[in-house]
Amino acid sequence: MKYHAVLILLLSFQAHGEVHKCVDPTGAVSYQANPCQSDNNSISYQPQAIETEYKTIPNVTIKQSKPAKKNQKQSTCPFIPSYELRNLRVKDKYKVGMKKQDIRKRLGQPTSMKRNKWTYLGDHVNRIFNFKHGCLTQWKEKWKGKESQISKYRN
Repeated sequence: MKYHAVLILLLSFQAHGEVHKCVDPTGAVSYQANPCQSDNNSISYQPQAIETEYKTIPNVTIKQSKPAKKNQKQSTCPFIPSYELRNLRVKDKYKVGMKKQDIRKRLGQPTSMKRNKWTYLGDHVNRIFNFKHGCLTQWKEKWKGKESQISKYRN
C-alpha cells in the first residue's frame, strides 16, 4: 500500500513538464511531451499557471417570500401522484382524499353542486360525491340498467 502512494507521487511530478512543438521534414506540426527527434526543429514551451486576483463577493441578501395569509386555506388532502390518478381514471375508480379539482378534471362540471355534494347525472350512471375540506370522503354510483364493461376490473 505504501508503495502505491509513492508511485502516485512520482508519476504526478511528470505531469508538470514541457510541451515540445515539432516540425517534421514534410512541414507537419505536432505537439508532444518528449523532445523532437531532430533538435533543430524543436521548440519547447513551459506552461505557466494562470493566477487571478482574489475578489470579494458582497453579502447577498435573500428576499423572503410573503407568508401565507391566515384566511387562506391550504389543502389538507393527501398527495396522490399523477400516475395513480391516471390509473384510477382508466379503471373508472375513485379514492378517498381526491381533490375536487381532480374530480372536475375527470368528469367535467357537475350537474348540480350543493355546498359539499356534487351530483353527476349521466345516461348510464348517476354519481354523487361528498367532500369535506375539498377532499373526497365518499361517493355513490347508481347504474341504469347494465353496468359498463369496465366494472369487471374494479376488484
